[in-house]
Amino acid sequence: MLEMQNQQRWTETRQLVANRKLTKWILHSTKPINTLDDTTFEDFLNYLNPNYKLPNEKNLKLLIHQAYDWTEGSMKKLL
Repeated sequence: MLEMQNQQRWTETRQLVANRKLTKWILHSTKPINTLDDTTFEDFLNYLNPNYKLPNEKNLKLLIHQAYDWTEGSMKKLL
């Protein structure tokens, strides 16, 4: 399956979805933002998909704020 995934064209949309999934994982597992600086983690991700580029800390913080805004709006609708 990994070979199949790596053969697919890597697009900006795929990068954005991957970044959002990474953000979700960081938030749900309460990992620190500096997890992105872990070279072993980066090596693992690179092995899974060499096309994926980790976001920098600034972009990750932006993604976290976007997730918060989306969640806040969703919670307000539910209530």
